[in-house]
Amino acid sequence: MNKKRDNYIDELYEYTRLKSGRPLNETEEHFFCKCVGQVFLFHYCNCRFISTEVSGCWHLDKNIPGHSDVLVSKQGNTYKKYDKNIIDVIGMTRKDVVYGIESKVSKADYRNGFCAGLPYTYIICPKDVLHISDIPKDIGLIYVDIPNFHIVGYDELYGIEVVRNARKRIDARWIKPNGEFNDNSYDYHLNKWYDFICYRNTLKNTFNRTHIPIYKKKSIT
Repeated sequence: MNKKRDNYIDELYEYTRLKSGRPLNETEEHFFCKCVGQVFLFHYCNCRFISTEVSGCWHLDKNIPGHSDVLVSKQGNTYKKYDKNIIDVIGMTRKDVVYGIESKVSKADYRNGFCAGLPYTYIICPKDVLHISDIPKDIGLIYVDIPNFHIVGYDELYGIEVVRNARKRIDARWIKPNGEFNDNSYDYHLNKWYDFICYRNTLKNTFNRTHIPIYKKKSIT
């Protein structure tokens, strides 16, 4: 954990590419933590289906920032207009265990709310930005030492600390009025999350990461 990046010649971790891929509406710190979150889900949680910015992850539990207390229905979907609906990172194992990670770079950002509708949820942030006492129980916390974070080889990660592992929680969103777990609703959204992951990564891999040139059609005059 105390090794430094300059101890290695690491050509696999391309910071120039990382910065060039950052959306303009995200800070470098937020984007960096989000990228680390994807690596964490792969190596620590055994997720093999991973994507970013996936919708349908809002929660109802009132003890968690960003909860939804006013619901409306439209085209068969129930939501709140200002829901925290899109999660930063989502991952699934081959056994349908679902994890979510929200990147936070300040306490104000954290208090603004986050998505916690998944069975396992983590907050990932720069080191010491948030304290474990700030985080609701069952929500995990990950610190990233941004200046020193690096990857060596395939699976050696340095500059990352799991302060608390996420524990499984069932959000009020998945509970029927009679107190039973709503299997049909959860399974429906599970399939939707798979669809979102496949859709986003198919577009990304096909159009953004491929080295094959793609040409525009010439207009016929």
